[in-house]
Amino acid sequence: MSLINRIKEFFKSKENKSIEASITCQITDIDSFLNKKTKEIESLLEQKTNIFSNEIDIILNNLEENIKSLDAVDLSKRKVEEKLKQITDSGRKDYIVATQKLIEKIKDEKKEQIRAFYIINELNNFIKSSGKSHFKATQLIGKEMENTTNSIIKIKELANNFMKENSNLIESHNKIKALQIKNQNKKQNSEKKRSIEKEIKEIELNNIEKERDILNISKKIQEIKESNEYREKESLLNEKKEKEISLKIIESEIKSLIDRKILERYIYIEQDKENKKFAQEYIENPLASFLSDSKLKILNILEDAKNKIKNKEILIKEPSKAIEKASIEKDILLTLKKDIVAKNKEIKNLNEQINNIYININEFIKEKERIESFILQNKTQIETLAKKQDKIDKIISNLNSELSQSYQ
Repeated sequence: MSLINRIKEFFKSKENKSIEASITCQITDIDSFLNKKTKEIESLLEQKTNIFSNEIDIILNNLEENIKSLDAVDLSKRKVEEKLKQITDSGRKDYIVATQKLIEKIKDEKKEQIRAFYIINELNNFIKSSGKSHFKATQLIGKEMENTTNSIIKIKELANNFMKENSNLIESHNKIKALQIKNQNKKQNSEKKRSIEKEIKEIELNNIEKERDILNISKKIQEIKESNEYREKESLLNEKKEKEISLKIIESEIKSLIDRKILERYIYIEQDKENKKFAQEYIENPLASFLSDSKLKILNILEDAKNKIKNKEILIKEPSKAIEKASIEKDILLTLKKDIVAKNKEIKNLNEQINNIYININEFIKEKERIESFILQNKTQIETLAKKQDKIDKIISNLNSELSQSYQ
């Protein structure tokens, strides 16, 4: 049985005949049905409530007169202890105030509540809070308190009878309200789902557009790579890289030839400030010092260091090895210097040739990477939205289930 049919069956079994007859109308969707049923039930409930309210108003008028009579009772002529009079008067005053507040609350119709149910709650609160004052007032006042109490009892009986006689109608009213809330919740979540679906679709379309951009950029990159200029530039860059590697090998060889530890020991005992400074520069920046050392003064420093090792002015482990390490042939250093100068010149020439080829794919590659990152972010956002969508689907499914179970 469909959800609509279940709801129809529920109200057929619960409402009075006047509403049952109107249920046979064709129901096309749950919204129109719920709106129609709400109007029908509320209209009938309002009719019955108006009759009930008129009866309540009559009793309230009587209750107000009862309060006036109660307030007018003269306790001063009663031949009882003064203290008992005071207790009774105090109870009467409190009971009158409480009853007046009750009347105000009953007259204040709460549109969001069934009036009889509201009145019963207020009466129960009144009975609990006014018990002591009622007891005190009845110590010396009988008839007037009885009349007041009887009016309140009539109100409660009238409200209880209304709830009992219209229990099916009230149950239908509560059910339809609960169903309206669930259905509204379902519609709100369905709207959220449509909004998420729309957002996902927009992101997916945006990704398709960005994929086209990537394809176009990739084509441009490929076209550049296939050009003669690019190939020539790549060849020059590779050649430059090889030269730079060779240069680093030469530089490493220089650093290993000119032993740092020997120079450090030499500086420690050398008295000549110029020699000391020169050796210090080689320690701090061996390559720059070597290139600026046009007369290869470093050979003289190393020769002096060898003599100091031989004379034991410089104390070092394995002095024979240190002497051998400091014995560098001038031709070797001249060749290394010549090679460094040559390599630097070649690299400089290659840089000039490379710079003269005005072709660059780096900008295209960066733009491609930027777009790829953007697409990845979009995909992450789609995954997040899909998870939200799954949660909403579960909420809608649960609401459908609740709606169905409520009227099985």
